[in-house]
Amino acid sequence: MEFSKKIKYDQNQDKYVVRLKKKRSVWRWILLGLLGLFLLPFLLVGGIWLYAYDLFASDPIPAVQDLPEPEVQLPEWNPNDPLPQPVPGCGVHFSAAHLTGRTSQYTSCWHIIFQSSCSCYGREGSVYVGAGLYPDITALFNSFHGMAIDKNTRFIAFSEPDFKGEKIMDVTGPLLINCSACTNKFLPEMWMPYTGELQTLFPLKRRKLESDFYGGNPLYCWRGSCKIFCVSGN
Repeated sequence: MEFSKKIKYDQNQDKYVVRLKKKRSVWRWILLGLLGLFLLPFLLVGGIWLYAYDLFASDPIPAVQDLPEPEVQLPEWNPNDPLPQPVPGCGVHFSAAHLTGRTSQYTSCWHIIFQSSCSCYGREGSVYVGAGLYPDITALFNSFHGMAIDKNTRFIAFSEPDFKGEKIMDVTGPLLINCSACTNKFLPEMWMPYTGELQTLFPLKRRKLESDFYGGNPLYCWRGSCKIFCVSGN
């Protein structure tokens, strides 16, 4: 074992003191560097595998689930009434811009999930509502580019007002849906890691573009009605 010798004057003892310090071998750092290079490919492959598993290792989410509606009495919202308020785990966030779970350079044109937001591109920001019957969705909101459904929430959408027409969506959260239009520039933002609890709530497999499972007209053309139920925890 090699030591380096250092002589230093100690004022307290009024004499010179010899201190020995263990030398760090350059080979130690070389071996650690080689070990890091050896492990790097395995770490990269493992990270890619976890990313792919999170994205694909789950059953597809059907646009309309084959389940009866919950037998509960829901209030029917009137535009003159206050909005039904969401509760922890139950609510739907409608946004005029795409929704994301992290702050970035694009946040001005992406609203943060479950947070109030300012206007974007001249449109109203967003609205976050609780359980209820919404017979005319245009009275609630008029431009849909993003939708976040909380974990204990069932969302049923109809193509026409007053719960008529085709049932175009019947899903249970958590689920994040963003409009497919105009996403090319911002598409990477859709798949980035989110912040804190939003990453746990909306992993990659719970984030969708409307084109993945919502057929027909784009989401922002929806002019029908919807029902929002609070359901037991998933």
